[in-house]
Amino acid sequence: MKIKYFAILILSWIFDSFSFTLPEMATIYTPKVVSNIINCDFEKAFELSDSLMLAYPQDPLPSLLKLTAIGMRDMDFEKTVDSINFLETYDKTENLIQNYEETNGISSYSLTLDGISKAIYASFYLRTSSYFAALNKGLDAIRLLKEAKKMDPDNTEANLFLGLYDYGRAELRKKFWWVLFWYPGSKEEGIQKLSECGRSAFITGNAALLSLSEIYIKENQPEKSLPILDILQKNFPESRFVLWGKAKYFEAVEEFRNASSVYQKLAAYYAKLPEGKYNYLMTSLNLAHTLVKSGMKEKAVVICESLLKEDEIKNNRSIRKETEKLLESIK
Repeated sequence: MKIKYFAILILSWIFDSFSFTLPEMATIYTPKVVSNIINCDFEKAFELSDSLMLAYPQDPLPSLLKLTAIGMRDMDFEKTVDSINFLETYDKTENLIQNYEETNGISSYSLTLDGISKAIYASFYLRTSSYFAALNKGLDAIRLLKEAKKMDPDNTEANLFLGLYDYGRAELRKKFWWVLFWYPGSKEEGIQKLSECGRSAFITGNAALLSLSEIYIKENQPEKSLPILDILQKNFPESRFVLWGKAKYFEAVEEFRNASSVYQKLAAYYAKLPEGKYNYLMTSLNLAHTLVKSGMKEKAVVICESLLKEDEIKNNRSIRKETEKLLESIK
């Protein structure tokens, strides 16, 4: 999985330090919702978040949990599964935040929820390359999270998106240089913010850790990535998000047999899911590439030939062409 500018990962909630006050039931059930999201059991996440919305109809947090689950499902399958449900849930979340602030006043809590909501909205449009539609919401998200941080300096929740924005600013400037040239920050500051978030944030801590694991690979520091991924995999053994991270790590350190084992597991997961057809093809192709690099060309030939018989590959020209090219090179 790839880091998408402002944020793509709203994955987890730890318990060490959270200055906001949550209802008791939300404190009990929120970790269960998020655990289901991380482990890619999205239907259970929807059911639990809907239950929390009924139990706490005035609090925007349960609706934000549902929005997160919808967004993460789209990330997992590399496509928009239900845009209407996403947009309706986003509107509901924003309305709840507005009503909450009218009743309780603006707080670091409400600003953080609003910032996260808008960041998820922005990444929804970034997935479809609708950059201008995403730009305003993304910048609004950064502004709100900076205000939340100013109001409560101990609020490390905001650091996930602020850190990702600092880190990804160079890539953003390629497309929006006339808007973003003035924005301060650097990769180092982004990594620092993500590290602080990973250490202490209640809402976004593990999301920051998973982001860091990918960043360290991109920065040619995979030795820093592995301990993070090992902890996440221990805590969330069914997470396809973590498996993607492990596969990228093994490729980075050229442990291609281990990488092929992970891609095989991912392909088996996606093969069982109606929405997972694209990622089944992609992980199977990655499996074939890593088998070749492991010296197991015969197995790679079998994978490629099997892939080319799949009906779905006819609708994925780039994967089909790459599979044909790989097969031709190893036969």
